[in-house]
Amino acid sequence: MNSQQVFCCSNGSVFCCSNGSVSVWRKNGKRRASTAMASLPTSEGGGRRDFLLVGLSALPFFVPMRAAASVKEKDSTRITANPFLALLNSVGIISSGVLGALYAIAKKEETTTAATIESLNTKLREKEAAKSLMERNFEIKLQAEEEHRQKQIRKLKAETATLSRQIASANGIISGLRQELQSEKRLMDDLRGQINVLQLRIAQSSEENDTIKVEVKEKIATIEVLEERVSLLSLEVKDKEKTIENLKSSLAEKELQCRDLDSTIEQTKVDLAEKNSQVRGLEEEVLKTREELELKNTSIDELNVKMKLLLEEIDQSNKRIHDLQEDYNHLKLSSEKKEDSDSRLLSKKENEIDELKEKLKLVSDEARKNQVLVADLTKERDSFKSLFENETHNVENLTNELQIVKESLESSRAEAADLTKQLEESTKSCEEFMSEVSRLQAEFSQVQETLQGSLDEANSKTEALSKELISAKETMKMRENELAQKYKELKTAMATREDLKKELLEVYKRAETAIQDLKEERKMVSTLKKELDSTVKQIARDSESRRSLERDLEETTKSLDEMSKSLLMLTKELESANALTGSLEAEKEVLYKSLAEQKNVAKVAKENIEDAQDLIERLGAEREKWERRSRKLEEDLLSAKGAILRLRMQMNAGAKASLNSHPVKVVNASSDEQPLGKVSTSSDTSGDEEKLKKSEEEGTSTKKTTRRRRSSA
Repeated sequence: MNSQQVFCCSNGSVFCCSNGSVSVWRKNGKRRASTAMASLPTSEGGGRRDFLLVGLSALPFFVPMRAAASVKEKDSTRITANPFLALLNSVGIISSGVLGALYAIAKKEETTTAATIESLNTKLREKEAAKSLMERNFEIKLQAEEEHRQKQIRKLKAETATLSRQIASANGIISGLRQELQSEKRLMDDLRGQINVLQLRIAQSSEENDTIKVEVKEKIATIEVLEERVSLLSLEVKDKEKTIENLKSSLAEKELQCRDLDSTIEQTKVDLAEKNSQVRGLEEEVLKTREELELKNTSIDELNVKMKLLLEEIDQSNKRIHDLQEDYNHLKLSSEKKEDSDSRLLSKKENEIDELKEKLKLVSDEARKNQVLVADLTKERDSFKSLFENETHNVENLTNELQIVKESLESSRAEAADLTKQLEESTKSCEEFMSEVSRLQAEFSQVQETLQGSLDEANSKTEALSKELISAKETMKMRENELAQKYKELKTAMATREDLKKELLEVYKRAETAIQDLKEERKMVSTLKKELDSTVKQIARDSESRRSLERDLEETTKSLDEMSKSLLMLTKELESANALTGSLEAEKEVLYKSLAEQKNVAKVAKENIEDAQDLIERLGAEREKWERRSRKLEEDLLSAKGAILRLRMQMNAGAKASLNSHPVKVVNASSDEQPLGKVSTSSDTSGDEEKLKKSEEEGTSTKKTTRRRRSSA
């Protein structure tokens, strides 16, 4: 910036300007020195900006001393003739140099800002493309998870249908067993009546039939034992009915749980749709904020040089951005932890579902085994029925034989009564005919012989009856042996029944284990509900964090508005500075008049020139300081832009984190959001390209003007 600029005036004089000094050459080669100094208060208040205009004329060394006086007189007359034109020319030269330097600095800053904006736009495009890919992958994962869940629900429904069918078949079997038990109870009642009748008949019989009564009592005892066992079996059947009812209630609870899960899934879908709408609104707001920020960036780029007052606010915004970055990192860690926990829970649930399937298979196998056991029990019951019918037939035969024996005994008793009557008649005849014993001894002997023959016949009949009774006893013993064998068979059947009872107890234990598994499943469902509540709370926390981020964005926008206001204040200060320059120009005119009056003070002028050179060096140092400050301000502006972009990225990342914490299907939202991002990026890139072209054209034009000026110099 130390280059000299040369301009020609209308009166033929030549001005040379370098760093605030002005020299005037006349056509005759002589130079007159004229100095002008002015002070200007700076915008900071304490300092002052000094402008110095000095013109020196170098006396020619090869001109004779006689012509010096005449040349001085001519120069003095010319200077006194047009002092205002010289002032105007010097002011124009200085202003043109300052404006050219400022213009070149502004062009360089515009080119650098355009390059940074292009790089940021490319980064934004890449990040938006990565975002679209992540959203698609997330949608594909959600679709696969939903299909897997639907398959699991279908399998559970099919299993519940099969279980309901098995329960219906078991209910039919139980109803058949109830009917059979009722028929057996009726038969037992009939048998009890028959046994009572037999007991009455046996009570009327003789002592010989007491043994038969004892045996019948033993049979009655065995029948009572069988009745007790039948009652136990009925109780077991009732217990089975209760277990079946419990299984039905558990199945109904499972169906309710499936319905609750469906309702929760629908609610999560609705919540995701609402969140997607919120994300769209936030993206629209972000686009609006981008446009506003672009407009504000243009205004900030025009006034980058005078941003000292905004450094403190930018530092505060940087601190806030760091805090937001820390919050964002915490949210990232929490979202990753949630994803890991969700994946672990899903794997656990899948393992539990597999275990439940295996348990259902075991239960179905056990049900099949129970069906086989029921069929075996029905077969044994039929065999026992046939044995019982055979026993009833044998008892009926025995009762018939007892009746025959009773009839024979009654006939023998009647014959004995007849014989006793005959004996009584004979005794009477003997008493009647005692007197005639002598007469009738022969007849009495004959009568005795006949009586003995009749007695022998009666004895033979009694012996035959005793033999028949012995044969009946033997048949009864044979029947008793048969009954003992049947009793042994009944014992074996009871042993088999006890084994079946043990198996039923094992089945009950397995049912209890299944009930415990169902309780564990209920606990798992309750834990899942709690997890859903925790996820809802976390979503609310994420929404609160988003709101806080939105508040921070609003604060940043407010700070930017304040920055724009401060820039307007700076423009007003510039206008006041321009007014001060006008007043300084008036002061310069006064100074020129005073310089015209003080022509002879050359020594003082030389001292003023030395002071002016010192001031020029100071001004150069101050200028370098201002340039450094302007560079610092540019760097601060770039950091502020980066912070704004980081805030945008944090908003996008917060939205992604909220979507990843609730893995649910979202198809329409992504399809609606992608084209918006593409349109915004295309419009931003087109605007940035136009700005770059304009800045390049302006830079080339400034370079051409500077080259022309240097060539003319």
